[in-house]
Amino acid sequence: MNNIRSKIIINVVLLLITIIVIVGMEFNNLRQLAKIQDDGAKRSADAVIAEVGARVGLSLYAVITDAIIRHDLVATAREWAEAKALNLKRLDAVAKAADTPLILPIANRRKQP
Repeated sequence: MNNIRSKIIINVVLLLITIIVIVGMEFNNLRQLAKIQDDGAKRSADAVIAEVGARVGLSLYAVITDAIIRHDLVATAREWAEAKALNLKRLDAVAKAADTPLILPIANRRKQP
Protein backbone atom coordinates (compact mmCIF):
# COMPACT_ATOMS: atom_id res chain seq x y z
CA MET A 1 0.00 0.00 0.00
CA ASN A 2 2.82 2.38 0.80
CA ASN A 3 4.42 1.68 -2.53
CA ILE A 4 1.33 2.72 -4.51
CA ARG A 5 0.77 5.78 -2.33
CA SER A 6 4.37 6.95 -2.80
CA LYS A 7 4.12 6.42 -6.57
CA ILE A 8 0.93 8.50 -6.73
CA ILE A 9 2.51 11.28 -4.65
CA ILE A 10 5.63 11.31 -6.84
CA ASN A 11 3.49 11.46 -10.01
CA VAL A 12 1.38 14.33 -8.63
CA VAL A 13 4.51 16.25 -7.61
CA LEU A 14 6.05 15.71 -11.06
CA LEU A 15 2.85 16.91 -12.71
CA LEU A 16 2.77 20.02 -10.53
CA ILE A 17 6.42 20.77 -11.29
CA THR A 18 5.74 20.27 -15.01
CA ILE A 19 2.72 22.60 -14.89
CA ILE A 20 4.71 25.25 -12.99
CA VAL A 21 7.55 25.05 -15.54
CA ILE A 22 5.14 25.32 -18.47
CA VAL A 23 3.32 28.30 -16.92
CA GLY A 24 6.67 29.99 -16.23
CA MET A 25 7.81 29.47 -19.82
CA GLU A 26 4.52 30.85 -21.18
CA PHE A 27 4.75 33.88 -18.89
CA ASN A 28 8.25 34.57 -20.20
CA ASN A 29 7.06 34.18 -23.80
CA LEU A 30 4.17 36.58 -23.18
CA ARG A 31 6.60 39.18 -21.80
CA GLN A 32 8.71 38.84 -24.94
CA LEU A 33 5.61 39.24 -27.13
CA ALA A 34 4.60 42.35 -25.17
CA LYS A 35 8.04 43.85 -25.82
CA ILE A 36 7.76 43.06 -29.53
CA GLN A 37 4.31 44.67 -29.62
CA ASP A 38 5.59 47.80 -27.86
CA ASP A 39 8.48 48.05 -30.33
CA GLY A 40 6.03 47.69 -33.22
CA ALA A 41 3.81 50.46 -31.84
CA LYS A 42 6.83 52.76 -31.54
CA ARG A 43 7.90 51.96 -35.09
CA SER A 44 4.38 52.68 -36.29
CA ALA A 45 4.41 56.10 -34.64
CA ASP A 46 7.86 56.75 -36.14
CA ALA A 47 6.51 55.79 -39.57
CA VAL A 48 3.77 58.41 -39.24
CA ILE A 49 6.39 61.02 -38.32
CA ALA A 50 8.51 59.99 -41.31
CA GLU A 51 5.52 60.23 -43.63
CA VAL A 52 4.84 63.79 -42.46
CA GLY A 53 8.53 64.59 -42.91
CA ALA A 54 8.44 63.23 -46.44
CA ARG A 55 5.91 65.88 -47.40
CA VAL A 56 8.11 68.80 -46.32
CA GLY A 57 9.27 69.48 -49.86
CA LEU A 58 5.73 69.52 -51.17
CA SER A 59 4.55 72.05 -48.59
CA LEU A 60 7.51 74.35 -49.30
CA TYR A 61 6.91 73.93 -53.02
CA ALA A 62 3.33 75.11 -52.50
CA VAL A 63 4.59 78.33 -50.91
CA ILE A 64 6.97 78.94 -53.81
CA THR A 65 4.34 78.28 -56.47
CA ASP A 66 1.91 80.63 -54.70
CA ALA A 67 4.63 83.29 -54.72
CA ILE A 68 5.17 82.83 -58.46
CA ILE A 69 1.45 83.03 -59.19
CA ARG A 70 0.51 85.92 -56.88
CA HIS A 71 3.67 88.11 -57.02
CA ASP A 72 2.94 89.31 -53.47
CA LEU A 73 6.38 89.45 -51.83
CA VAL A 74 5.19 90.59 -48.39
CA ALA A 75 2.69 87.73 -48.03
CA THR A 76 5.18 85.30 -49.50
CA ALA A 77 7.89 86.29 -47.02
CA ARG A 78 5.46 85.79 -44.12
CA GLU A 79 4.21 82.43 -45.46
CA TRP A 80 7.77 81.28 -46.18
CA ALA A 81 8.90 82.05 -42.62
CA GLU A 82 5.92 80.17 -41.15
CA ALA A 83 6.31 77.20 -43.50
CA LYS A 84 10.06 77.03 -42.96
CA ALA A 85 9.73 77.04 -39.15
CA LEU A 86 7.00 74.40 -39.23
CA ASN A 87 8.89 72.15 -41.63
CA LEU A 88 12.15 72.45 -39.71
CA LYS A 89 10.27 71.25 -36.61
CA ARG A 90 8.94 68.33 -38.64
CA LEU A 91 12.41 67.45 -39.89
CA ASP A 92 13.79 67.64 -36.34
CA ALA A 93 11.08 65.19 -35.26
CA VAL A 94 12.07 62.85 -38.11
CA ALA A 95 15.74 63.09 -37.08
CA LYS A 96 14.85 62.21 -33.47
CA ALA A 97 12.75 59.23 -34.59
CA ALA A 98 15.43 57.85 -36.91
CA ASP A 99 17.33 54.72 -35.85
CA THR A 100 20.62 56.08 -37.10
CA PRO A 101 21.27 59.64 -35.90
CA LEU A 102 22.40 62.33 -38.29
CA ILE A 103 26.00 63.45 -38.16
CA LEU A 104 24.86 67.04 -37.64
CA PRO A 105 21.25 67.55 -36.49
CA ILE A 106 19.07 69.75 -38.63
CA ALA A 107 18.58 72.28 -35.82
CA ASN A 108 22.35 72.91 -35.77
CA ARG A 109 22.54 73.32 -39.56
CA ARG A 110 20.37 76.43 -39.42
CA LYS A 111 22.67 78.10 -36.90
CA GLN A 112 25.75 77.88 -39.09
CA PRO A 113 26.56 80.92 -41.27
